[in-house]
Amino acid sequence: MKLQIIQLDSHDDHISVSDKLKWAKADRVLLVWPRRGLILRRRLDLVLLQRKARSRALQLGLLTHDPVVRDLAHSIDLPVFDSQDVLPEAAWRPWPARQDLAADRQPADLTPPSRRTSRVRSDWLRWLAFGLGLLSVLSVAFVLAPSARLEIRPATTAHSAEASLELDPLEGDGDRLLAVLLTVEIEHAGRAQATGRRTFPGRPASGVVVFTNLGEEPVAIPDGASVRSAQQPEPRFLTTEAATLPGGQGSQVEVPVTAASGGPKGNLPAGAVDAIDGPLGLAATVINPEPITGGTEELASVVAEADRTGLQVRLLEEMQALAAVRLVELAPVDMLLLADSLTRSSIQEQRYDQETGDRAASVGLELAAGYQAWAVERDQLQAAAERAASRLSPSGQLVVPNSLVIESWTFQPVEAGLPALELMLAWQAYRPLDVVRLQSELAGQTIEGAQQQLEAKDSVESASIQLFPAWLERLPWVPARIQLRLAWETG
Repeated sequence: MKLQIIQLDSHDDHISVSDKLKWAKADRVLLVWPRRGLILRRRLDLVLLQRKARSRALQLGLLTHDPVVRDLAHSIDLPVFDSQDVLPEAAWRPWPARQDLAADRQPADLTPPSRRTSRVRSDWLRWLAFGLGLLSVLSVAFVLAPSARLEIRPATTAHSAEASLELDPLEGDGDRLLAVLLTVEIEHAGRAQATGRRTFPGRPASGVVVFTNLGEEPVAIPDGASVRSAQQPEPRFLTTEAATLPGGQGSQVEVPVTAASGGPKGNLPAGAVDAIDGPLGLAATVINPEPITGGTEELASVVAEADRTGLQVRLLEEMQALAAVRLVELAPVDMLLLADSLTRSSIQEQRYDQETGDRAASVGLELAAGYQAWAVERDQLQAAAERAASRLSPSGQLVVPNSLVIESWTFQPVEAGLPALELMLAWQAYRPLDVVRLQSELAGQTIEGAQQQLEAKDSVESASIQLFPAWLERLPWVPARIQLRLAWETG
């Protein structure tokens, strides 16, 4: 049989709830009381709702932890449930079949129509006047009659347990908690000192070479002419100034040279340079009469792969912290960001200004990455935790309002399916009191006797009694004039 759940608000009365019943589409309707606020606590309210449901052939059930409402519902045979998850079939009360032909079985009234109508109107007016008068007298008597108010703190027990709630981005119900996946993009840059070390060529070697003319004509020696050792192509030496080799075979000229590259490789002994590159080598010979010296090397910083990797790790850690701050700013005020769910979804850009092995004092990196984290509404998290605590409480016990504390939570990612939130809960639970029975037991007792009787019950921790008027020595004899309220209830 189909079931429709109607969530009541703290401002609802029997009129607004009756209007909601008009739109019911299922055969069964479950009215769910709000967590805060006291509504529909009069017997008349429930009777009117019961009649409304019966007129629409609806099976009506209540989900409330208000002891007053529960007692009133039991007194008029309305089913009351403790949780939406447990709705036993046997608890519902089907309505009896309507007797549409009952009126046809009544004996016919042979009174003439005009006299019958007049008599009915007269009887109806007489009974109405009598009823209104009686109601007025009873109302005055009820208002002026003595009353008592008992505030009772039931005995509670402490409980703690773990609960797991799946995070669902589409809908939240029961063990699933409606969650939102927030995303943000972070750009960041930084530098790190290069820690590698390697030797590099320093100053180039230099010296003097002597060119000898092989012919009779003068030979022009340009600036930058290349000479070397005939035994090896490197190092090469370049003339640092232009010169002219006089005409005549065997004529000579000295020209300064410098190694084409730095480093000690350019240091050569005397006589090592004996070859000329290019066409000049056909017109002259060369020799270094003295050693060529002065070539040095030096130790310099280079970028190591560990420098690049360490810089990336450091920047990503800083970006993670920046993303957490940004996501907290993005989350609405009524939502709780699950910090341990923060993850990096992607690296969108990564650019180094130095490669591994480059000679440099430092290396820079520019990064852009995406981050995401889950957020849940605080009220929904509290409500889901209270539902979990209700399921985990011992059978027949209810969670004390506002006693539930979420001591800790841990985000549990999964490779496939929905992630979960592991909660550690702590709460107080109590066993509901039989209000009607207590009212009957306490009716007419002295304050001291009622106090002792209440304190003797294992289910009661403490109680206070107020009488109206205050000079009364006994509680009212009418049980209905004894109002019982739990210590955590307001109003």
